[in-house]
Amino acid sequence: MLSGTNTLLYHCNDKKRSMRFLSSDTYMIISQEDGKWLGQGMYFWDNLGNAMYWKGEKQRRQPEEDFAIVMARVSTEKLLDLSDPDICDSICKIWDTWKDKAKIESRENNIPLGKKLNILYKIIPEFKDIFHVFKIYGKYNKTRPSNLYPYNLSSKSPEPTLAVKCIYNVKCKDAIMERIALKEE
Repeated sequence: MLSGTNTLLYHCNDKKRSMRFLSSDTYMIISQEDGKWLGQGMYFWDNLGNAMYWKGEKQRRQPEEDFAIVMARVSTEKLLDLSDPDICDSICKIWDTWKDKAKIESRENNIPLGKKLNILYKIIPEFKDIFHVFKIYGKYNKTRPSNLYPYNLSSKSPEPTLAVKCIYNVKCKDAIMERIALKEE
């Protein structure tokens, strides 16, 4: 965890909610996600290209709707970095301890990550104070390759790839330091 850092992030949503996000210091566009991602919160991409791709996907699925991309400068001072294997191991230990206390009767593999994080965020009071932003990497196999460098997703060797995307989930409005309109051309 780095102290005093902030990151420029991008979010895509319908125009109405995007404009409300820009005009209010307290409003966040909260996903109720409870599946394989990072649980409830406002999701952001770490670069404009990924947000533009997501906007295209949304417009393809809902052609009658207008979508916009907004930016936010987000404090990552209170970051739960789930791209770090040691942090993941620590969260697993916390989950094992607290699922028993909360009397959650299910094998760990049956509960998706988002639901685990939602439960931990709800039942451990300190979790909300310690972590305001969650970070993870997502694998997107259908990412268009670049001519800059080739890669093979089925290769066993480490190599650069565009198929891994960094995703942030902001849980606390206080982590949003600045809200910025994107000037789209």
